[in-house]
Amino acid sequence: METLIVILIVALTAAYVGRNIYRQFKGKSGCSGGCSCSPQVKHSCNDLPTLDKQE
Repeated sequence: METLIVILIVALTAAYVGRNIYRQFKGKSGCSGGCSCSPQVKHSCNDLPTLDKQE
């Protein structure tokens, strides 16, 4: 019974990781940088300042 639980956990983890990798290659991963994912908004997004650029 314990083996079945371990196999189930490993299978779910592998599916989750595989899904994330697949979404990265397809370009469907989450957005970052505070900008929207829509193409209409992306072109007007500015990069967020980094610590190097602070005055």
